[in-house]
Amino acid sequence: MAATLPAALRLSVILWVCAFPAIVAEASCEDREDSCEDWAEAGECTKNSEFMRKSCALSCEVCKGTDQQEEDVVDERLGPERVHLQTSFGEITIGFFPSVAPVTSAHILWLFQHGCYDTNHIFRVDKGFVAQLQAVIGGRQAKLNKVQKDRARQNVPDEFSDIKHERGILSMGKFSEPNTGTSSFSMVLGPAKWLDRKYTVFGRVVRGFDVLTKLEQVETKREGIFVMPKERITILSTYITTSGAPSDLVSQPLPSPSVAAEMNMDSKLQESTLRESKLEEEAKNTAVALVECTNQQSALRTLCVLAVLMAIAWAVFFSSQTVFRRKHDKGEENL
Repeated sequence: MAATLPAALRLSVILWVCAFPAIVAEASCEDREDSCEDWAEAGECTKNSEFMRKSCALSCEVCKGTDQQEEDVVDERLGPERVHLQTSFGEITIGFFPSVAPVTSAHILWLFQHGCYDTNHIFRVDKGFVAQLQAVIGGRQAKLNKVQKDRARQNVPDEFSDIKHERGILSMGKFSEPNTGTSSFSMVLGPAKWLDRKYTVFGRVVRGFDVLTKLEQVETKREGIFVMPKERITILSTYITTSGAPSDLVSQPLPSPSVAAEMNMDSKLQESTLRESKLEEEAKNTAVALVECTNQQSALRTLCVLAVLMAIAWAVFFSSQTVFRRKHDKGEENL
């Protein structure tokens, strides 16, 4: 026993020494190849995961586990509000630049505060360029009330600045004419200097860059000038948090009593419409069940009628046979 112990220890040491470089390589959070970033952008982190995990750990973000959470981007231009967009690919957190684009920032924040982007979708994913949210009018699956619609269709003025369009920047969508932005905006996925001072920069992605990377890996199709995902990328829900710092965003006046009453009426109308739809569906199901039941009852009644007719026919037949037999018997008696 004493002789085998040193041998076992030596074997353990040898195994540990051999395995240590591999363990270090696996745990290393750095890129070992010059082309790692390009490979990662090409989707090799998923296609060739074993090699990329060892050689391009930084670009593939393999070190971001549960014990290493992503840190929020620090930008002194950001206001305190944080909007969290929940998707099936994960959560994206954005912030606003109230000192750079006060009107646009306040407008988009108001739409988020009133749930306008819930059930909307990211209709455009152009890898290395933009992931763009659809305008809420026409993009949402849920119905907007009148107050939401009126605000969502308002045009906001262009607010150009010297901020460059780079990965993570929020850029207001619009038509070719000036001051035509409403509610569609893009999360920039890569440098796009041709957009500088032509589209309003009003904020940036603060957290969730791994989700942007996942979005860039979805299957897409081209429709005209747009590169669009083949499957709908729905914004399941949104919520807002604040850092506690004072906000430079333009304060929004509370709706007047008439507008508030109208919002309440719209809400009640939606609830009533939903109840009516459910009742209508239940009525349809009941009608179908009644028709089936009636059909079954009709079949039973038909069988009953046929049975009665058969019984009558047999009764008539036996009755006629009885009369004939009696007449025949009387004839024999007369003979």
